[in-house]
Amino acid sequence: MATSQSIPWTDVAREAVEHLGHILSHGTSSPPAWELPAAKYLLNLLESEGIPAVLLPPRSNSGGGGNLLCSARPNLVAHVPGSGAEEPLLLLSHLDSAPRTSNDLDLPGRLMGRSLTGPGALMGTHLAVAQAMALVLLVRTGIPLRRTVRLAATSEGAGGKGLGLRALAENHLEHITSDIALAWGAMSWTGPGGAPCSFLTTGEKGVLQMKLRSEGDGGRAGVRTGKDPVEQLAAALSRLCGYDFPPRPSDASQALVQSIAPIIPDRGLRELLDGLNRQATVDRSLRALELETQMDAGLLMLLKAALRTERNIVRISATAPDGLRPSVAEAEINYSFPPGENPEEVAREVAELLKSDGVYLSEKSVTPPSASEIVPEALALARAALHEVDPDAFLVVGLAPWPTGLGALRRYGTCVLGWEPFAIGGTLSETLTRRGGVGEMLDMEDFAREIRAFYSFLVRAAG
Repeated sequence: MATSQSIPWTDVAREAVEHLGHILSHGTSSPPAWELPAAKYLLNLLESEGIPAVLLPPRSNSGGGGNLLCSARPNLVAHVPGSGAEEPLLLLSHLDSAPRTSNDLDLPGRLMGRSLTGPGALMGTHLAVAQAMALVLLVRTGIPLRRTVRLAATSEGAGGKGLGLRALAENHLEHITSDIALAWGAMSWTGPGGAPCSFLTTGEKGVLQMKLRSEGDGGRAGVRTGKDPVEQLAAALSRLCGYDFPPRPSDASQALVQSIAPIIPDRGLRELLDGLNRQATVDRSLRALELETQMDAGLLMLLKAALRTERNIVRISATAPDGLRPSVAEAEINYSFPPGENPEEVAREVAELLKSDGVYLSEKSVTPPSASEIVPEALALARAALHEVDPDAFLVVGLAPWPTGLGALRRYGTCVLGWEPFAIGGTLSETLTRRGGVGEMLDMEDFAREIRAFYSFLVRAAG
C-alpha cells in the first residue's frame, strides 16, 4: 500500500494540470451553460481507472423541449466502493464557472509558465478535477476502504444556484447519500505571515425575500399628474440603502472570530476581534476594524457577513404601454441574515422605513440559515490533512457569506462542509477579486497540494 509521501506528486500535478487544461480549453462559463464536454472528459478519465461513473440529467426528461438542455447540462456521479463498515463520504463540486464579463465566454484556459489561467481555473472546475484525481489515487494506491467514497460534479452550481445538486437530491439521492460531504463554497488564501489559510464553511446565512410595490396615477408620458410610482419606489429604496441593521454575534460568528485570531499578528487587531463576540461591544469593534488599514479587506468581509444582515436589490421593474407612464413599479430585494437574527423583525423594520404613500411590502418569504453540526472527527481530519501537506497551514471555520445551494443535502441529514484546501491567489482580498473571470489563475504547485490534501483526508476518513 502506497503512502501519501511515496506518491510521485510532481507527476500527479503534471497529469492533473493536463486534465484541467483540456477541460478549460472547452470553456466552462455559465452562460452559455455547456458543461457536457467537461462531464464527458471526467467520465472517461474515471472509467479508464476502473471507477464506476455515470452522467445523470439535472432535470426530468419529461417536457419535450427541455430534453436538449438536460443532455447539455448533466451531473457526473462516481464512486469507489468500500466495505460498508461506515457510512459513505461524498466529494461535491460543480462543473460550471461564472464569468464576470461577456469577454470571458470565449476565452479558453491557457497554460502560462507554471500557472493555468481562464474562467473556471479558480471557481468550480479546478475543484472537480482535484477531487476526481483524489479518487483516481485511491484506486491506484489500493487503499482498502471502510467507507464508499462518492463524487458528484454537478451542473448549474456557479452563483450559488445549486440546481444540478437539487435535482440529484430529489431524483437520484441513492447516488449521493452520505453522512459527510466536502463541497464547494469555500476559499483559501495566504495569511499575513505567509502561511496558507483554508476556509472550512459549516453553513450559510438565511435569506429574506421581499417584493416592494408602489402604485401611482400613471397617465400620459411627459405629463405630471399626481403620484409617480417610480419616483416613490426610488425614494423608498434610497432610504433602505441608507439603513444598516446592527451586527449580532452568534455561535457561528464566534467560531469564525476564534479561528481567525491566530493568523492575526497584531495584538490590537486581536483585541478588536475579541470585541466582536459580545453584543455590547460588537458594533464599536466592527466599526474600528473597518478603519484599520492593516486588516485584510477579505477577512473583514467574512466577519461582516457573519455578523450583519446584508441587503441585495435583485430587480426593479415598471412597464407601461407606449405613450403612457407606468402606474405600478415593483422591486425585489433580498436580505441575507446570520443565525440569531429574527427575519420577521427585519421585515417589520423594512416596512417601517417604507412608510410613504403608495409603497408597501406585497410579498415576503424566508429561508432560514442552514448549519451543519461539525463532526469533530471531520474537523480534526481536515486539520490533519492540511498539516501533512504544510505544517504551518491554518484552518479557518465559519459561515459561508453567500448562498451555496447546499441545503439540498443538509435537509437529508448530511454534514456538509465547504472546503477548497489550497487554490491560493494571494491575500483573501486578492483571491476574491480574481475569482470568476479572466483574472483567474491557478498555480500548479497549489493545485498539487490541493489534490494531496483531499487524498490525505480520504485515506484518514475512509481508509
